[in-house]
Amino acid sequence: MEQRTSDNPRGDNKPVNVNDPDQKFEIPEGKVKPVPQRTAKKWVSEPKVINDVSGILLADNFVSPYPQIEELEVGSGLFIEVEPNKTIDDLMDKVNDEVLRLNEYWSVPAYNNRGEEILDQVTVKEYKRNNDGTIQRSGDDRLLEGASFDHILRRVQIRQYVAKAVTADVDNDQIDDDGALIVRVF
Repeated sequence: MEQRTSDNPRGDNKPVNVNDPDQKFEIPEGKVKPVPQRTAKKWVSEPKVINDVSGILLADNFVSPYPQIEELEVGSGLFIEVEPNKTIDDLMDKVNDEVLRLNEYWSVPAYNNRGEEILDQVTVKEYKRNNDGTIQRSGDDRLLEGASFDHILRRVQIRQYVAKAVTADVDNDQIDDDGALIVRVF
């Protein structure tokens, strides 16, 4: 039989049997807030299909420097030319950042059956770099590598984009200049 004395709501330090439904005591006014009562529905409506859930799942504050991306269908791409006096690497840095932002925007966190977020342990391969940004090499001309470990939130993609560097003379006869291609894969 469980008895409590220290938190006795009567305040008289006499034992209260918390398992006894016939035990009566009064709670002083102002100590407990009443719980609002909800009226239950008498029926449950049929599930309904919502065709565009992007406004429900996603934040609406995403602005892309390439607004045409929103119009891409699965399998189509957007070609971006290299700016004058820039390299493909400069453009790919900018485009890869944009693709990462797009893929994060068009995804939602993954949860397990208990409603807890799922984390993945990842290893990020890194190269040691010189002050000018070039990759350091060892005495036998191997690249100096490092690695860091991190936990990232697993995400479920709604749409996914990839970026690829494209050169005019090698990759495709439809492209006249070097640039980057952003493709919607699903």
